[in-house]
Amino acid sequence: MNVYIVEVSDLPPFSQMHWRVLMMVWRRKLYVMGCVTVLVVAAWGWATFSLIGTPTATDDGVKVLEGAHTESQGLWQRLTIFRRDPKPALDSGVKFVKPTGNIPPKPQSDSMMSKLDNLFSSKYVEKLRSLKVPDREDIAWRRKAIEQRAAADKQMYYDHELQRMGVPVIKGIGPDSGITPPKQRLVHLDLKGAPPKIQYLKRLIPILKSLGATGLLLEYEDMFPYTGQIANIAARNAYARNRLLDFLQTVKSAGLTVMPLVQTFGHMEFVLKLREFQDMREKPESPQALCPSFNKSLLFVDEMLSQVINFHMKVDEAANLDDDGGTTSLKPHFRAIHIGCDEVYRMGEVAEIWYEN
Repeated sequence: MNVYIVEVSDLPPFSQMHWRVLMMVWRRKLYVMGCVTVLVVAAWGWATFSLIGTPTATDDGVKVLEGAHTESQGLWQRLTIFRRDPKPALDSGVKFVKPTGNIPPKPQSDSMMSKLDNLFSSKYVEKLRSLKVPDREDIAWRRKAIEQRAAADKQMYYDHELQRMGVPVIKGIGPDSGITPPKQRLVHLDLKGAPPKIQYLKRLIPILKSLGATGLLLEYEDMFPYTGQIANIAARNAYARNRLLDFLQTVKSAGLTVMPLVQTFGHMEFVLKLREFQDMREKPESPQALCPSFNKSLLFVDEMLSQVINFHMKVDEAANLDDDGGTTSLKPHFRAIHIGCDEVYRMGEVAEIWYEN
């Protein structure tokens, strides 16, 4: 590739002049830009102040700056660039009068109280009623109706929020409903599967108490420490008897009742899955339901309920003993037991036994 170098002296005279001018401008570009900026600002200032003329007086005695354009007047007026005439009202026709003296108070009549009595007499009340003006009773009734409507709206919002959170709603029970809630309000604790620790359950007691609970519904299944002939139905991580007894005593001291839930018909998988209890199934292939036609089933249910009931009765016996060994009249915290019997999907399918009985 060939490179040609051209010197300025080799250019024509006219081109040499343009080239030198461009080089000078480029070397002094900051100076040129500053000059251009000053010229632009000066031109803008001259254009702005050329629109402003001499001040002229208006009818109200205010002198404003008059310009060549009406918009400039409005701008200056909004910016409060004006000055007041020292004598604004000389030619405006305004006259000033002397202030009046003190006005004597109007004498009160002696019959003022009688006029007030007449105002609230039966004649005026009847006239107000004829004009459909509400009296005190109507106002009180309307105020009560408004309060009831507000309470109904609040109750509706309360029920809606509970339903949104998936909480069962008892219709008509809530704040400002005027309906007394049930005396027994039990919290269902499902202890099977992944059982909470006893320390955690003990921390829940004051919270549930503050929320209005009166007792607990404890569903044990295989988490109860069964013993004897049915010891195998207790899971390996079942609660220890001493720790469970300590928890029940904590519930008792908090003033809460306990209702154990022991499945006796349906939901018997925790029992019927074991080989030694498979012969009590309603259907051999399903561990869901217990067959009540077998004598072994009745003996099993009796043993299971007896152990749970006797264990909870010990809590009441221990709580009713004072420090001297005497008895106290504490309210028993165990008064009922829940035997399940829901969702028995495989009931009455042993046709041979049903036919014989």
